Amino acid sequence: MKMISSALISMVPTILNGNDTHHPMEDWSMMGGAWWIWIVIIIAVILLVGLLLVLLMGEDRRGGAKSDTMKSAEQLLDERYARGEITEEEYKEKKKEMRK
Repeated sequence: MKMISSALISMVPTILNGNDTHHPMEDWSMMGGAWWIWIVIIIAVILLVGLLLVLLMGEDRRGGAKSDTMKSAEQLLDERYARGEITEEEYKEKKKEMRK
């Protein structure tokens, strides 16, 4: 036991002062040497968020544009009928065609 403790005590100055001047992180970044992986992950996350935004906005545009167009077409038809430009039969026929 005395031998082990004296061996450990003799190693302490070497460990603390270090005959080895090489620092463990000297050849590696703070992220363990895989800094490029973090760059790839960050770029992938940015691209994923961008893709999701484009998809979500695309759905709103497509769905919203169609419903807005239908509403405005129906409103125009209603207005034409109210002004007497078209008959009731034409109004009903065009309304039926729009809803197909």
